[in-house]
Amino acid sequence: MNFVVNIEKMGHRGLGIARWGGKVVLVPFAAPEDRAEVSITRAHRDYDEAEIVKLIKPSSLRREPPCSFFGTCGGCQLQHLPLSFQRTLKEEIFREMLRHQGEVDEKGIKDILFSSNEFEYRSHSELHVDWQEKPLVGFMTRRGNNVVPIDRCLVVNPLIQSILVEVSGMLKRADANRVTDVTISCDFPGEKNVITFFSSKRLPDNVEKTLEKVVQEIPQVKGLYLVTRQERRPLILWKEAGTPSGVLYSLPFNDGGGDLILEAWPEVFRQVNPAVNRIVISIVVDWIQNLGVQQVLELYAGMGNFTIPVSFVTQNVLAIESNPHAVDNAKANALRHVRKNIQWITGSVKGEIKSLRKESFDLIIMDPPRSGAKEILKEIIQLNSKNIIYISCEPATLARDIQFLKKYGSYGVKMTQPLDMFPQTFHVESITLLKKI
Repeated sequence: MNFVVNIEKMGHRGLGIARWGGKVVLVPFAAPEDRAEVSITRAHRDYDEAEIVKLIKPSSLRREPPCSFFGTCGGCQLQHLPLSFQRTLKEEIFREMLRHQGEVDEKGIKDILFSSNEFEYRSHSELHVDWQEKPLVGFMTRRGNNVVPIDRCLVVNPLIQSILVEVSGMLKRADANRVTDVTISCDFPGEKNVITFFSSKRLPDNVEKTLEKVVQEIPQVKGLYLVTRQERRPLILWKEAGTPSGVLYSLPFNDGGGDLILEAWPEVFRQVNPAVNRIVISIVVDWIQNLGVQQVLELYAGMGNFTIPVSFVTQNVLAIESNPHAVDNAKANALRHVRKNIQWITGSVKGEIKSLRKESFDLIIMDPPRSGAKEILKEIIQLNSKNIIYISCEPATLARDIQFLKKYGSYGVKMTQPLDMFPQTFHVESITLLKKI
C-alpha cells in the first residue's frame, strides 16, 4: 500500500523522518520538506521503513546526485543533498545524540571539521565480484543482496579510479573465477596502487601466473596479493622490486622534522580518508601535549596510526592489538622511525587488559570498532587513568559508552570533536577527551 508523507527532518543514518498512522516512518534518500509517495518495505512495532515511490513536491534542499550509481549502489546515502547541508546535518545529529544519550554538555561539543575534498577522498576501496558471463566488479546494493557493477566511483582517489576497469579485465583474462572480493589501496601522496584479491583457497597455478603477467602491464600498480581462508596473511602474487609491502601515507609531525611516513599492509585496517586522518592525528597529539601525559595505554592499536606519532610526545606507549599481521606492520612502522619506547601486546583487548590492573597510565587511547568498547569499560574504569581519548566512528555507541564511563567511572567529557571523514555518507568520525572528575 502506498501513501503520502511529509519528511519532517533527517535522523541517524541519513534517514528522513515522517509520521503516518501513528507511527514514525524512516525513509532513505529523503530530504527535509519533501512531500513524497512512499511504500512500506519493513514494518516494526514502533516504526516502519519505507521507500520513495514518487516525489510529489521535492525539497528545495535537494540537488541532482552527481553519481549515476547513487540510489542503486549502497556506498553513499547523501549525494542528493549539498555538501554544506550534509555537514550541518551530521553535526546536528552528533550533537543531539551526545546531549541526549551521552548527557554531554553542549559547550564541550565542537563544530564539525573536514578536509577540502568532497569527492576523491578514499585511499582504500573494497569491491565485490559477481561471476556471470564475465566478472562484474562493484559495490553491494543498499540491502546487500546484489553487486552493482561500476566503472566509476566519485569518492575514490583518482589513482584507484584509474584502474577500476583494469581489475575486471585482469580477472577475465586470467579466468580467476574463484575471486570473490577485491580491495584497492593507493599511496597518499603517491603514484601507485596495491591490489588484493580474496578467494576461499589458492588459485590454480596457471591463473596466478596469468594474473602476475597481466598486473605488470598496469603501470599504476606496485603489488598484487591474494588472501585465502587457509592463509591468514596475504600471499604475494607479484610485487614491484624495491617497493614496500603496502601503501604509504603521511602524518603531520610537530617538531619541524617533516611528515611521518607510515606503511599500511594489505588486509590491515587503516583510515580511508588520509586528509582527515591528518587532522585527527594533529588534534590527538595537541591534546596529549597539553595534558603533559607520559605513560600511555593504547587499545585497538592496529598498524600504529596513533601509536607512532604519540610515541614522539610521550615517554612510553603500551599498545594492544589482536591482529598479529597488524602488529608486525606496526613494528615495521616503529622501526622505520626508530621508536624504542613502544611495547606491543598481541591479543584481544578484552583478554589482555585484565592483566594490566596493577599498571598505571596517565592516558588511555582507544579506537574501537563500530560496536564500541562496551565489553571493556569495566576494566578501563579499574585502571583509574585520569584521561581517556576515545576515537569513534559511531555516535550511538560513543554516547552509550560515555554515559557508562560517567556513571560508573566518574569521567566527564572535556571536549568532543566531530569530523566529516566520509562525505556523501551518513558516517561521522569523532575524537573525545574524557577526564576523571
